[in-house]
Formats: sequence, structure tokens, C-alpha cells
Amino acid sequence: MGGGFGFSKMDFNLEKLNIQFDDYHNEDKILNLRFGASTAVGVEGAYFLNKHIGIGGSFVISF
Repeated sequence: MGGGFGFSKMDFNLEKLNIQFDDYHNEDKILNLRFGASTAVGVEGAYFLNKHIGIGGSFVISF
């Protein structure tokens, strides 16, 4: 289980980074990212056929 807290905002000027998107319709050419609280729950498991070979899997739910 895990959790994250980080209410913050990051703005990227796409013209200065030389990134071009054909479908990007923001006139200011600024990409806004906002981060908030999150929760994650996961399960991992493995089965070893012998000392050197195994099969494993992981399942994670994030919200």
C-alpha cells in the first residue's frame, strides 16, 4: 500500500522546449500539470520453478 500527497502545479512552455503537437489548441502553448493526493494498493507474487528460474506477476490499483 502507498499514498502520495503533493498539491502542486507545473507549467511548461512548449515553444521554449521545441515541442510541437498538431492537436494542441492552447494559444499560449503552455502545458499545465496539476498534482494531487493519490492512493495505491498492490499485490505481487512469484513462483520459482527451481533455484534460478521463476515466474512472477504484479497487480496494482491506483486512484
